[in-house]
Amino acid sequence: MTPDQAIQFLVDTVGFERANAEGEVRRSFSGAYSPLYQVAYMIGGLELRAFARGAGRLPSHDRA
Repeated sequence: MTPDQAIQFLVDTVGFERANAEGEVRRSFSGAYSPLYQVAYMIGGLELRAFARGAGRLPSHDRA
């Protein structure tokens, strides 16, 4: 997938505004961030969603 295709995908499929899509793709393709950056960002978002759904606490903070 080219950067232009990725931008168009984010605009058409995800609903990003073009400027936001361009920024996300630029960060991903430029190599300025580690490839794990996007994965870590998504995991954090999933944890916040779980918290918002009433889990009561963030999963990474569970202490047994």
